[in-house]
Amino acid sequence: MKAGVYVSETKAVMQQKTKPVIKEGEALVKVSHAGICGTDMMIYFGKHPRA
Repeated sequence: MKAGVYVSETKAVMQQKTKPVIKEGEALVKVSHAGICGTDMMIYFGKHPRA
């Protein structure tokens, strides 16, 4: 499965990962779409004044 992975404070990549084996009481959720808002980008790049 594909997974978004934070490699460092300024780098995130998509990686192929082994599908996890879920345990009793857990759920595996399939994500069809994902996004990031402008504020998240500012925080990610260290430009947000309060984060």
